[in-house]
Amino acid sequence: MPPSLPRRRNAWDCPPSKRQVVTIGICIGNAVAFVMFLFPLLYEPYRLLFSIIFGFSFVLTAVFGIFTMTVDPMDLNVSRAEEGLQPEHDAMAYCKNCRVNVQLDSKHCWDCNKCVSNYDHHCPWLNTCIGTRNYFYFYVSIWSLLVMLATSSTADVLVIVEHARDSTNALGLGSVLVWLISIILALVDIPLCFLDSTLVAFHTYLCVLDITTYDYLTGKTSQKKARWKEQRECETHEGREVQRSDLAVRNRRMLDAVPHFGGAPAPNRRPDKEEELEDSSVSSSAESSDGSYSEGGGAVFRSFVAQEGDTEVKKEVSNFVFGSSVREVEEPQMSPTPTIPAELSLRANVGRDNAV
Repeated sequence: MPPSLPRRRNAWDCPPSKRQVVTIGICIGNAVAFVMFLFPLLYEPYRLLFSIIFGFSFVLTAVFGIFTMTVDPMDLNVSRAEEGLQPEHDAMAYCKNCRVNVQLDSKHCWDCNKCVSNYDHHCPWLNTCIGTRNYFYFYVSIWSLLVMLATSSTADVLVIVEHARDSTNALGLGSVLVWLISIILALVDIPLCFLDSTLVAFHTYLCVLDITTYDYLTGKTSQKKARWKEQRECETHEGREVQRSDLAVRNRRMLDAVPHFGGAPAPNRRPDKEEELEDSSVSSSAESSDGSYSEGGGAVFRSFVAQEGDTEVKKEVSNFVFGSSVREVEEPQMSPTPTIPAELSLRANVGRDNAV
């Protein structure tokens, strides 16, 4: 790895990003606002119920958010190579930046300057990459954050409605001040709740399709998934060929068992119409399974992708949902042709000598 470019291990490496500071500030500020302002102004039975939900969701958000920012999502093959150990068996792509073989689904993130296993995206709001090792923590944290923001947003609206009915309050604040604080909190919490709900829906959509944010934005799957798909198609094709062969053998045996008068040879068998329909249905189902991520529900999320000339607000929304640009990511190249073991090389040489 070039020494001039430091590697970011996790989100706590200096310097922190501005968006990371904003994220932490919003979570802590939201908790302070709920405890100091919303909780005393809520009437029963909402007070106890909202306190339990908000407290539980805040703890989950804090714990899993810290796990997400602390766990290093770097490809383990990079650390194994630095320790002088052999890479794992699935290391089949070469990263020229890390100078080591990495997993097929790894990507090199220039924001962190490291290869991330099963790279999903670089989250500037958490100042770290999201990959296999911390995706679960990330997914739980955005869900718990959604519950926390939805609870505080609902509490904001309830305080406004209750204050409209009764201007007295437990804090002894003036009517104008209660209105002002409640409206400001609602203007902050409701848009954030909408953004986070979009993020949760998007990653739930990705989990259903078993793809990553990078796959969705680039429109292509990782090398590992592409090879798996190719292997599955080959197995399906081989299975169809075996079925055809078995069927041909059975039909040939049946035809041979039928007596042929006059010594006439048995006619060559022609494929049945049912087999032709079966083959066409299998091929069409295989083709239809390879759909585009932009069709169906994916088109809704595609509208959040920022384009050149869009407003800064649209770019920030896109940055919140999809993370940093894919231009900050580099795909490792396929590894060079592996060396042939000596035993196999010796057998090949003996075979060539015998042929001569």
